[in-house]
Amino acid sequence: MIVKNGEKRDLVEEHVNSWISQGVSQIECARRVIDLFVVSVLLDAGAGSKWKYIDDKTGLELKRTEGLGIASLRMYEDGYFSSDPENPFRVDYFLMKGSDNERVSVCSLWEVISIGLLDVWPKAGAELSGKSLGDAWVCKLLEKKGVSCDGVSPSGIVPFHKLSMWLTWSLTEVLSRVGSIEVLDLAMLTGLPEYRNGGLLVDMGVIGFKSDFENKFKGKVVVQGEDNTPLYEVDSEIIVQWRCLTIVVLDKLHDIMTETLGVDKNTFTLSMLLEGGTWKVNIFLVC
Repeated sequence: MIVKNGEKRDLVEEHVNSWISQGVSQIECARRVIDLFVVSVLLDAGAGSKWKYIDDKTGLELKRTEGLGIASLRMYEDGYFSSDPENPFRVDYFLMKGSDNERVSVCSLWEVISIGLLDVWPKAGAELSGKSLGDAWVCKLLEKKGVSCDGVSPSGIVPFHKLSMWLTWSLTEVLSRVGSIEVLDLAMLTGLPEYRNGGLLVDMGVIGFKSDFENKFKGKVVVQGEDNTPLYEVDSEIIVQWRCLTIVVLDKLHDIMTETLGVDKNTFTLSMLLEGGTWKVNIFLVC
């Protein structure tokens, strides 16, 4: 979705409508959008605050995730990820097999993504039996004494898997809106423990430091950021706890919103809260 001169345009939906008018089947449209979403999420590694993308087709100047999203869409349109000159709208390594199923559990989708992309992620985070767990980190506050494997307490490992979770949320939209497939068990997914959600909660005073923060973490600052914000390593206890609390508070906010609106969580999903709530509010406050 882009906005220019007050007019909103859903570029993905425009492509889908164009494909359908050309006789492309519904399942093929879903396959193409899944390809686009997968490669877009993998390319969105964070561009920093100075990078920008100038889109020739709209004249818009876009930064951060928005810029990376449109840039990956343009590359997709130009066939950068396809080996078929006749069909630029494909990513060869992420093709979805046809299916006649009208329903699918999000747990099945999560299994495909988390296992299928396991070797894509760099070796980081906690390890068990010499195998990296990806975006999963040890929270010392949750560790149980006397329980360990390879010197690590499994009880203290928090599996965030933010990019995989983001991709899963994105593909549920494709399956339901484009493929007309009902995705079940959405309550099994979590919110995204990243800077937009977590940063908003800190800025709004929802999450704050305890009184002994200075003594525990002051000496562990890595470097001062460009705006003099203290930076910490991703595996530091303060960052792990902050990300944990972000997930918990997002669930609490979801409870409040569904109760206030008088709807169930399948009608007003957590992804709606993220996209239309916390992310939008964050952008509004920054701008």
